Amino acid sequence: MNSALKIFSRAVTAIICLFLMGGCVSHTQRVVEEKPLDKQIYETLEKADGYYKQGRLAEAETEYLKITQQYPKYSYAWYRLGNIYVRTGHMDAGVRSYEQAIKADPENSRAWYNLSLTRVKQAIAVSDDGLSIIPITDNDRKRLEILQSRLLEIIK
Repeated sequence: MNSALKIFSRAVTAIICLFLMGGCVSHTQRVVEEKPLDKQIYETLEKADGYYKQGRLAEAETEYLKITQQYPKYSYAWYRLGNIYVRTGHMDAGVRSYEQAIKADPENSRAWYNLSLTRVKQAIAVSDDGLSIIPITDNDRKRLEILQSRLLEIIK
């Protein structure tokens, strides 16, 4: 009986170890997928933020792009890229960057706000284009003028 109990005990211990090791493997895989930021990235981020604050947007863009290439789920870098693109008039690139920021962190309220604001600015630009082409005598022009007026009120 003693040897049967020892065999049973070893079997149970082995099963528990395998179970725990399985948990460790999945946790390790999750950590690898999320890749904690390394020291070099912190230095790149510090450099990017410095350029951004100084208004050196081309240099900041280069540094943030380096970060997103290595850490594509790093919402903050995508958010800052969105800001850079919008500030430099590249609205579509800004939208794509804000969408990446939101994809990486759906609770990034600033990215949601800036994405919404950028879309409003795009709508104003579209209405400007339309109003520059549509004849004054067109019956639907007034609707576009009203829409544009309301959109302009939003961003004031």
